Amino acid sequence: MIHIYDREDIYQQKELEKFLDTKNISFEMIIDIFINFVVSEIFSNQTPHFLKISNQNKNLFLYLLDTAKKGATKEITLENLDVSRFLAWKSFDKADDGSVEKTLARILVCVLYDRESAEFDEFGPDPLIEILFSCLLKLGDGYCTKFVNFIRNHEYTKMNMIELLKLLLNKNIQDSQTNQTECNDYLKSILNDPTCRTIDGTNEFDVHYVLGTTAIQINTAHRANKKNFGFDELLNSLKKLDPNEKVVWVTILSTEWSGRCVLNHKKTKLIGCAFVESNKMPALRTPPNWDGSQEMLIEYNNNHPNLNS
Repeated sequence: MIHIYDREDIYQQKELEKFLDTKNISFEMIIDIFINFVVSEIFSNQTPHFLKISNQNKNLFLYLLDTAKKGATKEITLENLDVSRFLAWKSFDKADDGSVEKTLARILVCVLYDRESAEFDEFGPDPLIEILFSCLLKLGDGYCTKFVNFIRNHEYTKMNMIELLKLLLNKNIQDSQTNQTECNDYLKSILNDPTCRTIDGTNEFDVHYVLGTTAIQINTAHRANKKNFGFDELLNSLKKLDPNEKVVWVTILSTEWSGRCVLNHKKTKLIGCAFVESNKMPALRTPPNWDGSQEMLIEYNNNHPNLNS
């Protein structure tokens, strides 16, 4: 008797859930991951499955894939995307059951969805992910495993903390998950400040601990009569969570502000942020021949501390 987890698609979905919080991933991000994987691992002249299909279908499928890329970057209208998705469904219906063409056409339908047609706001990414895994299982040759390994090495999981915070902030703004317009503007400004840096490492705590610490810090900021933002909003967001849930606390410093951002434990959702005006961090000097990078700016000032005295 074969155990259900012996099926590669089900086992790899469980592996994916260990490091990627699919409940909080954006539609744009999941489609971007799908397209990049399909381009590099399936729709290539070097892959055996693509070599098996007719030249006519190759040309059609490559055209549809190009349309999917343009749809993901908003270079074409939803109407154009709808037409291409219809052509993909038509190819799927015409293909023989069990054929490579039928499987590839179904994969194309997936990457040609828009947010509304995928019913993403109602069901999230899980149905799309399950369909893709099902198709990859039919292709065989470890494609489900390849997909999970691809996501492990995707820029989304490899980017540095500043880049990740920018991405999650933009996700919050696009999804209208928060009314913290002023907080968003402040945080965006801080993250774009070339002096912005994160303290090495991140800390994971229970929600109830972060709630208590945040309450203490807001009182300290008020007593010191320092400008601050985000504390009340962060407290409200934390109170909606299970007190025992783990969250990630990232400390951030710039020339004008010091504070933290709080993420869910898989670092796929920005829960909130809180910052206080800071006079502790000296102004950073611009290095000779500065390449514009944060790394060079911080390294130069760390190696020349007397410049800031």
